[in-house]
Amino acid sequence: MLVLSRRSHESIRIGDTIVITVLEVHGDHVRIGIDAPRDVEVHRQEVYESIQAANLSAASPTPEALAAAAAALGGHLGEHRRAANPQPRAGLASSPEDPAGTGPSTDPGADTGPATDPAGPASARNACDGAGHPPADTRGTATS
Repeated sequence: MLVLSRRSHESIRIGDTIVITVLEVHGDHVRIGIDAPRDVEVHRQEVYESIQAANLSAASPTPEALAAAAAALGGHLGEHRRAANPQPRAGLASSPEDPAGTGPSTDPGADTGPATDPAGPASARNACDGAGHPPADTRGTATS
């Protein structure tokens, strides 16, 4: 803490914008004047402590208020969980890596996208049996 001695009508500067002036001294009472920009809050110590206590009290809800808020959010929380974790759609196969069957396969040999056969989608459909395997040759031998 910096301790300075000042007489009546002498000032102290804080930075470029704050000036504290001793206005008068009567026994153990000192009147001071503070010139500061409007955006700088200036309070007596006891007022500052009261403001801080009020802010802390307002920011710290009571247990009853927390219980009421939890109860109010309880119904909505279940809706959000269901929306975030939908049930798997019918027809999707599951795998050990993706039990819900909702994500892409991590198997490096798995079919990762649509066929790129230049002949078009009909040819791509005919090129495999739906499981990623070529269809069996009608003469009894497999094609590759």
